[in-house]
Amino acid sequence: MTVHHPPLRLQRQAVRVALIASLCGLAQSAAANDDPPIARVRSSDPYLAALIDRGTAGSATFQRLLASIERSHGIVYVEVGTCTHGVRACLRMWMKTVGPNRFLRVLIDTSKIGSDTEKMGLIGHELQHAVEALSESGVTDGVSLYYFFDRFAPGGQERFETTAAIQTGDRIQGELRRSEGQR
Repeated sequence: MTVHHPPLRLQRQAVRVALIASLCGLAQSAAANDDPPIARVRSSDPYLAALIDRGTAGSATFQRLLASIERSHGIVYVEVGTCTHGVRACLRMWMKTVGPNRFLRVLIDTSKIGSDTEKMGLIGHELQHAVEALSESGVTDGVSLYYFFDRFAPGGQERFETTAAIQTGDRIQGELRRSEGQR
């Protein structure tokens, strides 16, 4: 008995088709599993990550900020660091765009801030700035981020501030104090 094998070209094509079909099946099963979305506000510092979790648990305003960022194509890293101009926290005038995602950095100088409640309020303050920047689709890099805030919140001497961020930080601190039974 003679066995006829299909030409090598057809065998390779069959393998490719099988691989593509299996990859499509994996993608569909992953989508069907409703994998949790990626965290769009994150920190590599365990202490700051815990503060973000506490802020989310204790403040409706903090929750709304995170929800707003979750709906965007922004990813915000909150890290320990030193800001210019002597401020205790800042949204760096840095942005990187990769695919649909825009990456931002918030720095918190934890050595200059007393209570955890104050730290969470300052994180929220800076997240409000991130929301403001992410609301403008044309802000895609550090230069456009700088010019956005120069137009949106001119403060002089390359320092920017918005009323919304000040009010947001204060509101978060008030909500956290009430939720934790503080005055």
